[in-house]
Amino acid sequence: MNTIKRELSEEKLIMFAPEYYYDSGEYLYVTCGSVNDRIYEQKDWGNTKERWYKKGNNHFCCYKRTMDGEWILVDDNVLFTGEFEDVMKLSVVKVGDRKLMWFSGLKDNQWDIYVAHSSQDIEKVTFANVTESEIHRFLPCVLYDGVYKMWYASRNIGHRRIFYAESNDGVRWTGNRMVLDIGEMFSGDNYAVDCPNVVKYQQGYIMFYGGGSSRGIHLAISKDGLNWERKGLIIPRGTESEESYNYSFYPALAIRGSSLDSVKDLTLYYAGEDIDHNWRILSMTDNFLDNIYEPKKISCGDICYISERLNQIPEEFFKNQTDCNCKEDYYEDEEIVQLRPSTVPVFNFKNKGLVVKVMTDRVKAENEYKARLMLQNRLDVVEASIFYLAEKVLLVMPYIEGARSCDELSIKDKDRFYYIYLQMLSDCADVLRINASESFVPKVQYTGQTPNLLCQWCEEIGEKYRSIKLVSGVSGKRYNISEQMRRAKELISKVPACCALFSGDINLHNVLCIGSNVKYLDFEYWGYYDVDYIVAKIIGSLYKHCDCLEAINFYISENEIVIRYRIEDGLKHLFTMELYREILTDIKVNFERIKAYILSKLFFRFKVAYDNLQMNTAESNTGWLINETIGDRGHKHLIDSALGYIDDGKIRGAISELTRVIGVLDLFE
Repeated sequence: MNTIKRELSEEKLIMFAPEYYYDSGEYLYVTCGSVNDRIYEQKDWGNTKERWYKKGNNHFCCYKRTMDGEWILVDDNVLFTGEFEDVMKLSVVKVGDRKLMWFSGLKDNQWDIYVAHSSQDIEKVTFANVTESEIHRFLPCVLYDGVYKMWYASRNIGHRRIFYAESNDGVRWTGNRMVLDIGEMFSGDNYAVDCPNVVKYQQGYIMFYGGGSSRGIHLAISKDGLNWERKGLIIPRGTESEESYNYSFYPALAIRGSSLDSVKDLTLYYAGEDIDHNWRILSMTDNFLDNIYEPKKISCGDICYISERLNQIPEEFFKNQTDCNCKEDYYEDEEIVQLRPSTVPVFNFKNKGLVVKVMTDRVKAENEYKARLMLQNRLDVVEASIFYLAEKVLLVMPYIEGARSCDELSIKDKDRFYYIYLQMLSDCADVLRINASESFVPKVQYTGQTPNLLCQWCEEIGEKYRSIKLVSGVSGKRYNISEQMRRAKELISKVPACCALFSGDINLHNVLCIGSNVKYLDFEYWGYYDVDYIVAKIIGSLYKHCDCLEAINFYISENEIVIRYRIEDGLKHLFTMELYREILTDIKVNFERIKAYILSKLFFRFKVAYDNLQMNTAESNTGWLINETIGDRGHKHLIDSALGYIDDGKIRGAISELTRVIGVLDLFE
């Protein structure tokens, strides 16, 4: 997997629309302009308003790559463009000794394409058959293939579309025609197709371009450069902390020569705009063609139908839940069933065979999609297509018949669960080995459960159990929970030793089992995460979502809660630290921090257990009266006579929750 790298950035400058050029060395031509010269207008989208870039005072700079891989400025003003109100995007082609540069220039509020024969010899190009609908022409990409071939963006009937023309001299162009229209309704390139970058490949062409709805980079392929097959979004935008929060745009693929010979480790340069509207030049290296992500084709008609039906579902079923495990009501009608509890609603459209995840947070939605792009060759992910509605983003996935979640399998088929869980651990360990680094630590991100919140939970748990000890009847050890929580807080507060570009939401709810195969479902949390936290989520899910631990004996004596438990037959190996040390070998994990994370994330379990076991001494002076065995042999009458007003189900629930806790404590001893 590959990460995004910053290539060029200058304080108080915007830098965008890169052009890669190779001539006995690597060059980047970049459109640059002062931050203070940018002019904006208000864009009204109906439901939102946005500050919309109108123009700047830009010029072209040229950078050359040094032997050590750094870029140095070799020309801070490539062309004399003072006659223009604004300029952007150079395209450079050298045929023999003749070097031409095309760019888009603004004069009298009209964008057109110009060609430079030298730094000062500039003229406007002509097109033989320009239609009245072409309001502006800009962002040219030119190749030489016997003749000059140009793809460019044109403002056409309110939207940008991609056009094509040919020329023998680079000045007079013929055969002008639209070759890539805007995408279907709700697609990532429905609002506009923009800033094309085309390269020759084998017997055809590939095109990277900007999608106006997704504001990310899309891919298309063609045999003739005229008829294009869309391959979808390949570089979405980033999170609030990344340098492409608003845009990943203006692609430029690095190739040496006139044609792409290999698809291995291609570098795509592009521009990213961060949350503060700063533009920088970024890059990603990948096998873009070998790794094309092609989910099942979903028709525009299906999405229109889904959109209409979603509008008929009562609003209460779209409200985020504070805890995905606490939702009680699910929507269901003759066609739609709301699936498992989730912090965002997920619906199964039975007649369509599609599962739709409805998200209002586009960052999380695009993160999920991005994770599938990055992980598809490492994990067997459930494919998903992304669609943009007015205020929502839909992730649409196929419904997988016969699939069971891994936590359900732990109850129904323990033998298969054992091997599936080991496979999941091995898969995740492989991803961590490839994609974990100490250098990622400064970029560390957090889910909604930040270290501050987890530390707060530790304090609350420690206070509740300050005078009560938890005793494991298996090991006979007496755990001081307050001390455990104090230590956990210290460990969680430490800076992690290693982070990985990987997290998703790898818990056993989100791992599907089809026969002996595993499919991974949820990648909402995709970013640079503490490796200890990632492993804690996986191990913690074993305790949280699976009924693998069974309380045999339970009693409270003075200030001690004693639980004797057993692990389900055949699963004992999953609860040994040796297993995790073996599978996670060569990965920089801190098992004490993992334990701390798991204990803090069991906050809800601790809280429920404490509240259900605590006696109301105002109503009863008996205090902690449970001093008999509760387990397989029952003794329900003892509970009734001792407590009376306390429900047996709550007591048993508390026992179950505390059994999970001592299981964690014993695992890490």
